[in-house]
Amino acid sequence: MLFTKKNDTDFLLLLINASENTLQAAQMFRNAVMGDQPPAAFYPQLKELENKGDQITHQIFKGLNKVFITPIDREDIMELAAKVDDVLDGIEATIARFDYLNITVSDKYMREFSAVIVASCQHILDAFKLLSKRNICSSRAYGSNQQPGK
Repeated sequence: MLFTKKNDTDFLLLLINASENTLQAAQMFRNAVMGDQPPAAFYPQLKELENKGDQITHQIFKGLNKVFITPIDREDIMELAAKVDDVLDGIEATIARFDYLNITVSDKYMREFSAVIVASCQHILDAFKLLSKRNICSSRAYGSNQQPGK
């Protein structure tokens, strides 16, 4: 645990859990646009992952209200949690739109975009894992090596 006492919330572990959940949703989204089934068939599973993500985000916000000292700035933790949840909400909303717009197939652009989403979610997860190991130098090097065009 990074900078936590026995009963404190491990915010970085929760951010890792949220990122793993979001990666799982991104992979499911990729399967939805690549598969033989209509993408809307994946909506119930994505909705379940989205609900799980909301629960993790709620745990983070609830934990922030209970502690005085946090491993990184309180506002940064809140923003990171909210942004990871926004990604998951966007994935779930996209599949919902496939359903109510009755879109049953995806084109090559959507398939390519789904690969970018999965790769991005994997990078976010990797960055949180490095941060949880207090490996700040590697985290910075990892981030600078992952920028587009490098």
